[in-house]
Amino acid sequence: ALEGRGDHGVGDWGAAFLGVEDEAGATAAAKALASLGGASHVKALARVAGGSGVRAEAALESVSRIPGGEIDDELIKLLRDPDKATINAAEKCLAKRQVRSAVPVLLELAKGKDKTIQRELWKALLLLADETHLPALIGLLRDDEGDERLRDVVAGIARRSTNRAATAALFLNAHDGAKGNFKFALLPLLAISGGSQELAAVAAALKDGDPEAALSA
Repeated sequence: ALEGRGDHGVGDWGAAFLGVEDEAGATAAAKALASLGGASHVKALARVAGGSGVRAEAALESVSRIPGGEIDDELIKLLRDPDKATINAAEKCLAKRQVRSAVPVLLELAKGKDKTIQRELWKALLLLADETHLPALIGLLRDDEGDERLRDVVAGIARRSTNRAATAALFLNAHDGAKGNFKFALLPLLAISGGSQELAAVAAALKDGDPEAALSA
């Protein structure tokens, strides 16, 4: 009823009601905050959205619908929160809102190699990053010695690239002199581009005699 009235003065009440045991009541409060909520309610909504169940789904949907750049800014601030669960929740919400301005901070988090915040981090980067971020992501892939989940993020972004030639050049340059797991991780990425030089590099790996290289190719 409050949502229908557009009574923004009860937004704080709605945020407080998110944590009650009654699932139906908390879900109704989460839904109401889509129209009654503001920047001051972002953290409460995000924390709930980071969980599971009906109220979490409602909170995530509300976070995605509240208008205003200040909502994006508050979510980005949460990426620096000391609580890891809050960071994971913020990553999830930023992906849902498609806040591409969050990518630089997400890349900073990726450099930290904190496994406890990577589940939603990789999902967010896959959705929000674009080909302009590939050099940084390839650098991370090198530092992480070919982490499979990060490789999948790079692959997904590469497939969306509007400049396949430039993307292929990035992978070829990275492959030149690459070693170990990083080299193996690059081989499937080279195949995405499908150019003659990239396919030649993949073919060379098949002749390498190294079973891991052949498997990657």
